[in-house]
Amino acid sequence: MRKISVFLALSIIVCGTCLSLLYGQEEMTVKGLITRRTAETLMVRTADTTQIVTLTDSTKVQSPKGLGLRKQQMSWTSLIPGLKVTVKGISTAEGKFEAKTITFSKADLQTASMIQAGLTPTEERVAANEVETASNKEAISVNEA
Repeated sequence: MRKISVFLALSIIVCGTCLSLLYGQEEMTVKGLITRRTAETLMVRTADTTQIVTLTDSTKVQSPKGLGLRKQQMSWTSLIPGLKVTVKGISTAEGKFEAKTITFSKADLQTASMIQAGLTPTEERVAANEVETASNKEAISVNEA
């Protein structure tokens, strides 16, 4: 009986590995900072490179609760630039990295929120300067004519 259960367990492991190789998916973990966010993608800068992460409907966004054994489900809106995250997902044959779970601490979320609060006025000033620069270029071209 014991030999049968060992054989069955090994068969399941081998089949799972074969299916994983067959579909070209490799499970990976990426740790880094979110540098840019669009609706369904994140750019995560790691120590070595920048990884583009695709969010799917099944992606779970979590934050450890208490001792870290339980996780609190968080909203996708929590994924802001400057946030330090751990992304677990699969690398597909097309070269995409699809996130299954994204985990971050509440302290890191608070720090990223403070960074964003400081950057918002700067971004507004940059946008205003761009408008002024464009109007100055038009005035210069009119003066030259």
